Amino acid sequence: MQYKQKPHIVHEIIEGEIVLLHPDNGKMLVLNESGTALWSFLGEWLTLEEMMARFTAVYDTPLKQAQQDIHQFITTLNQKGLLDAQAP
Repeated sequence: MQYKQKPHIVHEIIEGEIVLLHPDNGKMLVLNESGTALWSFLGEWLTLEEMMARFTAVYDTPLKQAQQDIHQFITTLNQKGLLDAQAP
């Protein structure tokens, strides 16, 4: 699957962290530094593998840990209705 930010999600960077607001349900989510980087990658369609490659190029994180964290990140954002998904 490929993932991308839903275009209508409101986001604002505050002190290095991003705050996401879903305008349809009013729910907010605050992302830490690594979550903010991942969110910025999702400005375009990316697979989990592409996200991992970009993330590990920026952060010194073991690949297995990055895989687990990014999978959880995508799952959470998807459950909250913040991402679009499509088959590549």
